[in-house]
Amino acid sequence: MNTRRLHHSCKRRREVYLKKMSFFAATFVLILCFSIIAGSRLADAHDDSRGAGNGQKYFKSIEIQSGDTLWILHQNILMETISRFVSMSAS
Repeated sequence: MNTRRLHHSCKRRREVYLKKMSFFAATFVLILCFSIIAGSRLADAHDDSRGAGNGQKYFKSIEIQSGDTLWILHQNILMETISRFVSMSAS
């Protein structure tokens, strides 16, 4: 009689354990799927040609001459930026 009760309690523990593990596995899979879907929507690396024709400069090439200093380069860039801003605001 005692072995029957022991066997039943072990079986019950095993069933509860399997239910818990299957719940955690299902939760993990759902979280993983949600993360993949949300991540693919956030990180879109495709070419967006809508912003290509807006006239913004993304980089500028500067040719360094002998005798140029960072201060001189900074002043030139600052003056160009100010003049571009004034021309944009006047339009």
